[in-house]
Amino acid sequence: MRSIRRSEADLISNMPCSIIENILGCLPMRDAVRTSILSREWRYKWLTCPELVFDFWFDQMFLGNHKLETIIYEILRLHQGPLLKFALQVPDFRSCPDIDQWIDLLPNNNIEDFTLHISRGNNYVLPPRLFAFQQLRN
Repeated sequence: MRSIRRSEADLISNMPCSIIENILGCLPMRDAVRTSILSREWRYKWLTCPELVFDFWFDQMFLGNHKLETIIYEILRLHQGPLLKFALQVPDFRSCPDIDQWIDLLPNNNIEDFTLHISRGNNYVLPPRLFAFQQLRN
């Protein structure tokens, strides 16, 4: 019985990267991060998610007492692989100087979708670097 459980765990741990990326790409960010508990091999797989969406659900279900600015910076700093979509749509988010720093961390050669929703505060002027994104469509 034990050998069956071990082989089942190995199936999850040893899935091909393309399948893991497809699974994580279909999940909301908070759920993709939660997959890190599945196995040692999955601990940092969520860092390759091609879409980073920080929205109401991320804010409500994942942040707790953590500062959004710090979490976004760390995720972008650690992100690996192509990033096709970046979205920031948190209801209580206010304009902050960190946005320019986040945009600097975004790869300009593959991001296709960029969404920034600031609900309160001063108008935000997009930095010229954003217009260098070669694949930006939305």
